Amino acid sequence: MTIREYRPEDFDKVLAVMCDAFSKDRLYEYFIEDPAQRQEFLNTFMRFRLKFGVKKGKVFVTDDVEGAILLIRPNQSMSVVDLIRYGGMKAMLSCSSAQRKRIMAFNTFADAQAAQHMKQPYWHSSPMCVSSQKQGQGYGSALLDHGLHFITSEPYPCYLETQDPKNILFYQAHGFQALSDVPVPDSDFRNYSMLYAVK
Repeated sequence: MTIREYRPEDFDKVLAVMCDAFSKDRLYEYFIEDPAQRQEFLNTFMRFRLKFGVKKGKVFVTDDVEGAILLIRPNQSMSVVDLIRYGGMKAMLSCSSAQRKRIMAFNTFADAQAAQHMKQPYWHSSPMCVSSQKQGQGYGSALLDHGLHFITSEPYPCYLETQDPKNILFYQAHGFQALSDVPVPDSDFRNYSMLYAVK
């Protein structure tokens, strides 16, 4: 397996992988309870995240485009203009008011966690995904190693969040350290912030 830079013709395949990888993710189940509606939301929301990642960061894929990692460059904030331009607002408008409230509350919470831990510019791994058929075959490790090697050309750390405790050991094996383990407000799961410090 080799890792290469994303190309525009990869868009549809990467989007499909993102939707597949997060279809049963705990956070997105919390946002959108109904599986069918969640898939519709993911298609719009992941389209937005991929467009934002391409414009504001670096995207790497496996040679068969069954996995991808999006790395948002340091000092990149998500503005209202970005939400409109890249389709985030469309995704939000497809949700009920209760769903929007949960999503916005979590985003505020996650932003506060990042601000608490990160006092300097940083790369943001947001997100990394592997298709369900290829998980457990080394795709995630290859993508993460490639992405971390790429960012070592600049003196900025890499920050990420996960809501799956099983991911903690995986990221620690690749040099990340756990920063916090905090309950997500009004939910039954936790948020884990992690940091990779460039040596």
